Amino acid sequence: MIDYGSGYFSGLKLAFILIVLGIEFYFFVFDRIIEKDITSTEILILSGLFGISIFLMVWRLTLISIFIPPFGFVLINLFHKKKEDLITKQMEEKRLKELEEIIQQQPNNFKAYLELGDYYFKKENYKEAIKFYEIAYKLKDLPWIKNKLQIAERE
Repeated sequence: MIDYGSGYFSGLKLAFILIVLGIEFYFFVFDRIIEKDITSTEILILSGLFGISIFLMVWRLTLISIFIPPFGFVLINLFHKKKEDLITKQMEEKRLKELEEIIQQQPNNFKAYLELGDYYFKKENYKEAIKFYEIAYKLKDLPWIKNKLQIAERE
């Protein structure tokens, strides 16, 4: 089935492709297994992609076979990024509710107002950030709070 022609250079081509696939397997799967940075589902997916790559290599689609595992790795990383973004958003929403409860229970807690100001500043909602920084500054006259307020006003 594998017929890469005859001669020395066709053997080198096959060896080169196998070496590239071996290096990709090491970095995409084996190294992550050692570091315990991969789930069993990802191991199955990436191992399957390497199996597909070897199958394509047998069918003389060598160039395509080299790019399939990195493509799968990129897709897995995109899914991880989306999952992390969703978790971060959920945590931010939970923290906002906690801060609102703290402010209702302790209206003189300048740290809660300051953290809300930092949240809105990070989200580039400067009007809200200024509002909470001003309240925090009125509650506690500290120079670094005034500095944050001035930076938000400049933005």
